[in-house]
Amino acid sequence: MIATETSTIASSAAVTAKAASVSSNVASIPALPPGEEIYDLMGTQTMDYPWMSLLGQIALAILCLYLLWLFYSWLTAPVERKRVPIVQSPEVQAIRAIKRLKLSEIWEKRNIKSICENVAVILKNYAYDEYKIGIGAAATTDEFVMAVINEKVRNEVTSKIKEMLNFCDEIRYTGSDNAYIEQEDLVNTLEGLINTRGWRK
Repeated sequence: MIATETSTIASSAAVTAKAASVSSNVASIPALPPGEEIYDLMGTQTMDYPWMSLLGQIALAILCLYLLWLFYSWLTAPVERKRVPIVQSPEVQAIRAIKRLKLSEIWEKRNIKSICENVAVILKNYAYDEYKIGIGAAATTDEFVMAVINEKVRNEVTSKIKEMLNFCDEIRYTGSDNAYIEQEDLVNTLEGLINTRGWRK
């Protein structure tokens, strides 16, 4: 028992002696000079301002705004619809004009003077578009009849044209009330001329 206590005391003394030697070694290191300077660190380094990075960010922001503007313009742009022109033959155009005439107020009121004006225009436009005869609605009756004769139009067609246009001129320019041709017969004659194929001889 006494031997155990003696060994414990001896080991404690050895540990105490070791600690004392370590403390004396630490105390022997010289103290840091004043100013709290830390050794083994690099000095202050100067760095340039990141201009290129800043310019890149600005360019990216401008690009994003431009793309947003393009998208907004695309959203708000009106839709453009392509209009396909409807090409109709001179015969179809003339028949449609006759139908419009029959549905108009002047037909209902039997205004023979206005009907004659429309009939003459339809005939002259059809002759110009289909056969290149005359100059269209602007031609007078005499000019149109001379063009018909010069283009060697068949006699039966020429005689119907003369009869119809002379009647219309009499109604339009002389103020005559002698409407010896009914409006239905007048339009039927016009339709017959339009449906006649091959005016020329």
